[in-house]
Amino acid sequence: MYDKEEDSFFEPVIFNADYINKQEVNVTENVGNGDVATYQNLAADRLVEAYADNKLKSPLKEIAEKLNEESNPVVMLIKYKK
Repeated sequence: MYDKEEDSFFEPVIFNADYINKQEVNVTENVGNGDVATYQNLAADRLVEAYADNKLKSPLKEIAEKLNEESNPVVMLIKYKK
């Protein structure tokens, strides 16, 4: 990422606050699509396990309760702050 104020590039560390113990997000490349900065695929089996262990907060918790291990991955869009 580029910091306009500091006039420098850096690699950000992003955390997903939908987990009780915030998890670092492994982001993909920049998609360059307006408000969407990047995205992350969340494996259904891992979400089901985290839900069973009570490690999720809403809204991800509400999504995970509807999944099973065979469900398709969940795509999380990461948007720029306004």
